[in-house]
Amino acid sequence: MSELTVMKMLPEQIEQVADIDKACFSSAWSAESISQDLENGMNHYFVAMLDGTVIGFAVLNAVIDQGDLDRIAVLPEYRRRGVAENLLFAVLNECRRLELAAIFLEVRKSNAAAISLYRKCGFSAIGSRKNYYTLPTEDSVTMVLMYNESNLKG
Repeated sequence: MSELTVMKMLPEQIEQVADIDKACFSSAWSAESISQDLENGMNHYFVAMLDGTVIGFAVLNAVIDQGDLDRIAVLPEYRRRGVAENLLFAVLNECRRLELAAIFLEVRKSNAAAISLYRKCGFSAIGSRKNYYTLPTEDSVTMVLMYNESNLKG
């Protein structure tokens, strides 16, 4: 694989991100809603680039001192190559920069690969939500990473 680059999303990458969202999720976000999200200031989009093409993205929603990992997606042909992990590192670095106290996420109960990645990066399961996902209907696992003084500065 050529060199992977992770960076803040640029407005001209919205269409590529919308296409990836459509390829990865049953309830995809439109380019218009992504554009509005990008403008609101609480959402921080990151893209993973390979040879000038967006192959994945992640979205952090930050309000006051808490964040939510709203989305992380990688095109199927680029999975299991560290792309999601690099995107997650970018999000976690942004959490430190913003001095957030915690970051939360929901993940499909059946998504063992994602749960494993989140655990590897320090997240803990704190609960679940029944029928949180649709198409297909499935419970979620709620996970959190709490920041303290030592890892906020790290």
